[in-house]
Amino acid sequence: MTTRESITRDADPAPWWKLAAQRWPSLAGLAVAYLAVNGAAGADLAPLVALLPVGYVVAEVTRRPWTIWIVVAALFVVVPVTQRLGPEHAALVRTLTIGVVLTTLAVSALVLVLRKRKQEIGIQAVGLIIFGTIAVVAFFVPTSTAVLLLGVGLIGHGLWDIWHLIRGKVVPRQFAEFCAVLDIPAGLAYIWIAGPW
Repeated sequence: MTTRESITRDADPAPWWKLAAQRWPSLAGLAVAYLAVNGAAGADLAPLVALLPVGYVVAEVTRRPWTIWIVVAALFVVVPVTQRLGPEHAALVRTLTIGVVLTTLAVSALVLVLRKRKQEIGIQAVGLIIFGTIAVVAFFVPTSTAVLLLGVGLIGHGLWDIWHLIRGKVVPRQFAEFCAVLDIPAGLAYIWIAGPW
């Protein structure tokens, strides 16, 4: 084989299925973003925005990055169930979501006091406070405002994911990629839906 044949063979692009297998987190994130935008409205997504940061705290507290996937699997059950409960159960959903966020913050504070490596848990607690506050406010405002707030929260969380992807800490890179590709398009779609245009 000549050098020219070797260069040509090496320059051939990978088959589409190999590229898809390498980028499965992005493809899965886009699919879930599509389903989220077409299947939920208003404050229905508030538990998602509030509870995703809980997963980051769990991953950091346990020092097991893979635990974020358990939280996401639970959210795939919790969010559809809360959407089907209807408005008569909205207070229960709000109370449970706020309770989980506050409990996670309390555990974070305890770990922060007891752990030597405090910076990372502090960062995750700040993220939980920011995104949890957005979600809690979305529970109590009119639907159009809630959709706008949740859109902003999702975009913010997508940027949070990109930061974690770059740093390579707390959660697996595949998760950070999946979540960023889910959050940012879904957030933009919600802002578009909420807008006056």
